[in-house]
Amino acid sequence: MPEFTAYVPTGEKRWRERFGLDFEQFAAGQKFQHRPGLTLSQQDSRDECLDTLNQQMLHFDAQFAGHTEWKQCLMDSTLTTKVVIGMTWKTFAKRTRLLSFDEITLTNPARLRRAHRAHGTGSFHPDQLLTHEPPRLAR
Repeated sequence: MPEFTAYVPTGEKRWRERFGLDFEQFAAGQKFQHRPGLTLSQQDSRDECLDTLNQQMLHFDAQFAGHTEWKQCLMDSTLTTKVVIGMTWKTFAKRTRLLSFDEITLTNPARLRRAHRAHGTGSFHPDQLLTHEPPRLAR
């Protein structure tokens, strides 16, 4: 099991915070819980719909949403994706940017409650590393 250290020594009695993990520290099956969590609200979803010109009433009209299979408003998926990326960059990006994704799958809608507390990603559970492959270099 690799050792994860949040700080690295820079001198006598001096330490620097370290973001991200080296490639060798990752292994398939690992789970990561990203902190701090984030509380999302109905208004956050409405604002995201306005910002992205998303006119799907399922995200902001409770009367309309009540007649759907979900019976309630759902979180806008662009906001969900932004939160996921924002919460995971410290672990996966090693203080640089995330260059690309081969695939992003939102398997279940994020349902709105009075306040939605996100503790992880996607369906708001800890991330699980499914594969461990070196990145392909862009040509």
